[in-house]
Amino acid sequence: MKLTATALFVGLSCLPANAEIDDFAFQVRLIEDGFYSGEADGQIGPATEAAMKAYADTNSIPNTMSDIIAHMVKRAIEKRIDFSKKVPSFQIR
Repeated sequence: MKLTATALFVGLSCLPANAEIDDFAFQVRLIEDGFYSGEADGQIGPATEAAMKAYADTNSIPNTMSDIIAHMVKRAIEKRIDFSKKVPSFQIR
């Protein structure tokens, strides 16, 4: 299955807008988040489904791939952007 997402951070990489997210990348993200202990093989089977359920339950979100990816994207953006910093003001002279 391939999904379209605004962005998905897998490790240190960021896929651009409208990138296709494949099952392998999805499994890698679940591994990095500590929910999947198998080897990423690009096949959504019982182990991946159990990891999805654990991720969804832990984060109180629906157990669907699109909801989980959306949550992963949101978390990744929040990690990368420090909303507490003020944007510097510029003056044109």
